[in-house]
Amino acid sequence: MDLIKKSYLGLAFAACLTHSTANASWANVYCAKEDGSDWYWLKDVDDNQVTISGFWGRYPLANFKYAQYFSVYKWEYKDVNDQCKDDYVAQPATSDKSGWYIFQIYSPYGDTYYAPGKYDIYELTANEICNYGFC
Repeated sequence: MDLIKKSYLGLAFAACLTHSTANASWANVYCAKEDGSDWYWLKDVDDNQVTISGFWGRYPLANFKYAQYFSVYKWEYKDVNDQCKDDYVAQPATSDKSGWYIFQIYSPYGDTYYAPGKYDIYELTANEICNYGFC
């Protein structure tokens, strides 16, 4: 396969993967060491788990692999991250059984970047790969 065709397939895969999973929702927030060696649920003054609104997405990696992220506005991320202990960073979760995900941060100027933290790498299933048109 020539370089141009490989580049096109990679871009098409990235576009499909990034835009297919954007769903407005809520995530629980926990604070963790960047290497994942320790973590705790972030709780409010009434001892309730802190939640944050945004949307889930997938960051495409090589060979049909991806990492999951939760997109939030910069000021919302700063608010929860500032509540974490020193040397801990805020991370999103769906439950205590969920994998490791990171935050994608939107700045007021439209720029995005990824917050530090541990994340798991996932592989697309054969079905998902075919659904994106790569079969």
